Amino acid sequence: MLSMTRSGRRVVTMYRRGHVGITMLAYAPVAYILLREGQLGLALVGLLGVHQIEPLPDADHWIPGLTHRGTSHSLFAVLVVGASLGVLGWVIGDQLSAVLIGLDPPTVGPFAGVFEIVAEQLRRLDGSALAQFGFAVGAFGVLTHLFGDVITVSGIRPLLPLSRWRLSLSRLRADNDLANNVLLGIGVVSLVAVAFATAPVGPTLSPIGVASAQEDNSSHNAVTMPNQTTNGSTVTITNATLSRGGYIVVHSGAYQDAGILQDSAIAVSGYLDSGSHGNVTIPINRSPPGGTLNQSELNGTDDLTAILWHETGNNTRFEGVSSGGTEDTPYTTGENGSQQYVTDTSRVIVNGTRGDPNAATPSASIALDDQETDESVVTIANASLPDGGWVVVHNESYSDNPTGSAVGISRYLEPGNYSNVEAELMQGSVTSEQTLTAVPYRDTNGNQRYDYVSSDGFQDTGYVNRTGDEAFTVNDTASVTADGSEAASASTDTDDEMDEDNPANTSTPFRIVNLSANRTAHLDDEIVVEAQVENPTNSRLEGELSVATAGDTADTQDVALFPTESRTVTFEYSYDSPGEYVIKVGNRTAHISVVEEGEELPTTTAAERADGSSGGTANGSTAQEAQSDSDEAIGLTSPPVLIIGGLILVGVVGWGLRRRRNQNDF
Repeated sequence: MLSMTRSGRRVVTMYRRGHVGITMLAYAPVAYILLREGQLGLALVGLLGVHQIEPLPDADHWIPGLTHRGTSHSLFAVLVVGASLGVLGWVIGDQLSAVLIGLDPPTVGPFAGVFEIVAEQLRRLDGSALAQFGFAVGAFGVLTHLFGDVITVSGIRPLLPLSRWRLSLSRLRADNDLANNVLLGIGVVSLVAVAFATAPVGPTLSPIGVASAQEDNSSHNAVTMPNQTTNGSTVTITNATLSRGGYIVVHSGAYQDAGILQDSAIAVSGYLDSGSHGNVTIPINRSPPGGTLNQSELNGTDDLTAILWHETGNNTRFEGVSSGGTEDTPYTTGENGSQQYVTDTSRVIVNGTRGDPNAATPSASIALDDQETDESVVTIANASLPDGGWVVVHNESYSDNPTGSAVGISRYLEPGNYSNVEAELMQGSVTSEQTLTAVPYRDTNGNQRYDYVSSDGFQDTGYVNRTGDEAFTVNDTASVTADGSEAASASTDTDDEMDEDNPANTSTPFRIVNLSANRTAHLDDEIVVEAQVENPTNSRLEGELSVATAGDTADTQDVALFPTESRTVTFEYSYDSPGEYVIKVGNRTAHISVVEEGEELPTTTAAERADGSSGGTANGSTAQEAQSDSDEAIGLTSPPVLIIGGLILVGVVGWGLRRRRNQNDF
């Protein structure tokens, strides 16, 4: 194709048909890999992005200061465009999820089903992942354009601005109609071949409409898991028939008891082709990706449920749990409105456990005596843990809230009998006389980490003893008094202004990273308390976060965080009498001085004057520590810093080489 530059000089550039064909041909292997991995969203967005970026180098026809097939057709341009899209991806990373959630799928018309899949997969990408994806799309788009030009007789100068060396791989002319049409045809055929090679078998191409497709074959889908006795490491399915292929997933009793699907998945079979299968053995340690139980073996005798799951991603990898239900859905049977999963429930007896009628297993026991504590530990007189685990101490709300009432825990205990076991208490959890409950817990997932709270009661459950047909959780209660609690109470009565003692129980399952608040204020001023909290576990964590001051709990908020997620929780409070106060959230405290309206605000709190400090953050952190937190927000390894640093390095090297030599070619 002949084009005119701004100066009127005619130059030859490759036909668009040829460039489009080369782009599709080059992208075909990438599309194949992404589709085989079930990443339809990335494959489609990547294809559209690459096709939009690919013509960009030819913008040198109208951009002032650029010559055609100059710097815009070099590896330097690859870095610049890739870096620009990388920075863009990093910037919009946090906003993209909110935009996709707010967009109504029906607004995209007949492609609503595909849109739902694409949107769900893109929502999983954070800023760092989008930065890498953006860089890849930008760099790949420019590279495919350069490949189209390098196979022409005119070639390109790939090392500009460092060198004017020209590279041409053939004597092909850019305006060759036959070559352009052949390249376009090959590109189209390659993408069509990828689509056919990665398409699921049968008419169902996505999770949309899976249920209706399954209804047509519901009579062919069945699973049989008989009552059985096992050593706890495997479960056997005697028969399974799957009309379109998929998986058998073994679920815990939580599925039968509460209808919990994803979080009750214990183990999954390998991929099973369509048809009938007999005597399928499923290892218990083959946990589904994204599962929360992750057991190495069955904890004991229980009623388990086998459920058939359909393969929707065509990647022979089970994603029913990790995708949150968008991929690999369960088979169903029945008419619309009365559909049920294809399941079978049976009693699975584990040899030697308390559910085994032939087993004579030792029982767990616990003994907690009345005692005084220094508020740091509680001593358990005797504990017997046949399978090992922990002794956990709960406050008076144990019977109503077993997952949120823990105030202390022992070290991990190997199987055996123990005496005088110390359970370390959370700071400020026991400040007066109260009734505590000690409970022995098992290590059900074998990782020697107490996961009962973080798994919402699914893992590391308490020991259960049976008497006939009755079962009860092993526990013992006692009255525990904090040393000096009476003196502390008297001190509070005589000095209401200086509340140095922890005023209320603010224990929480979350980690308090930082606590900030006003250091001084007038009466009735609104005090803003900000607590930065994070989830220290590897699973979703829910709980309460309370702020306490002036001897009472001032406010409580419900908080839910995903694994390793952090968040700033804000409280507001005002004081109606002057004095020195302690603000407490979790195990963090801050001090504040409150004065009468009209009085000059002090520059420091009484606590700061007592220890000789000159200020800092409300929780005692210094300005240097605050600066350290700021440095972590955008570190030297964050994507924008790396990208910008790389561009600066390329520029400096190029400038240095240009100064050392003249403008001659290599």
